[in-house]
Amino acid sequence: MTTPFSSPRSGGGGVGGRAGSAVSARRLIQVQKRMIEEMERRRRFLELRLAELEPEPDDAAKAQALDLDQLKTEAAMFEAQLAIYAEEVAQLYHVASEQAREVATRTADATRALLALLEELDPNTHRHSRRVARYADAIARRLDTTSEDREVIVLGALLHDIGFIGRPHLPRTRSTATLTATLYQQHPLIGARILRDVSVLESALPIVLYHHERLDGLGFPRGLSGTQIPLHARIVAVANAYDGMITRRPFSPQMQEGMVLFDLRRNAGTRYDRRVVEALIQARYERSWKPPEGRESQPEAQQ
Repeated sequence: MTTPFSSPRSGGGGVGGRAGSAVSARRLIQVQKRMIEEMERRRRFLELRLAELEPEPDDAAKAQALDLDQLKTEAAMFEAQLAIYAEEVAQLYHVASEQAREVATRTADATRALLALLEELDPNTHRHSRRVARYADAIARRLDTTSEDREVIVLGALLHDIGFIGRPHLPRTRSTATLTATLYQQHPLIGARILRDVSVLESALPIVLYHHERLDGLGFPRGLSGTQIPLHARIVAVANAYDGMITRRPFSPQMQEGMVLFDLRRNAGTRYDRRVVEALIQARYERSWKPPEGRESQPEAQQ
């Protein structure tokens, strides 16, 4: 997948409605993969049949009993079928590869377009989303998620606050925090409505919708608990909380990193997924860890 980490102003394609049919290109590729697997199974079966038709060198009696003409005919038929299946498999792989590239391009274009709009309307939230994506990716790597899962997690993290596009433009300061509390709780729902008709971004929708849910069921907007909350959303929730506390933002104070990690661990198991919290803490000790802009990362001693 083409990463959307590049500048949101480059390549900006339109978002638009659901392209093509109601079936996304990603689902079509999955169907094609299943067809390829079935063809590979049939190919292996034919190869086994060919092997069975070949007489053992030391079994002269068996070789004499075989109808050599029939044997040659069957072998020729199986070889022809193998050639046909091999060609069909090659064609399907080509089509699947082309569609995968198209999905990746459309996903990156749609993501850049939305992030460009978010940057225009709310630069602070735009920068926050990019940092959250980095932290979420680091957590996902520590949890040994697949590359495909990490792509979805990064995409969802980049777009997790996209619902703020739909709110009235109000300065986000301490004085307006109370006035915008209801709007704040609605931003996952607004974000989900923005994404639901963009087929190439549908994989990010659960993250956008559920990144404020809590393990104890006291989150919003659905009040999900425990494993009802998708793992991808639990990962982004921790990355989001970490950046919200560690970074100076207009509507929240900046905390020392030791206090941030203490708060995350204190709320692990109730507000946050314990495994995800520990994965973030472990990830920040890796050499690839990138601290927030304007702050050097000085890891506290491991507790």
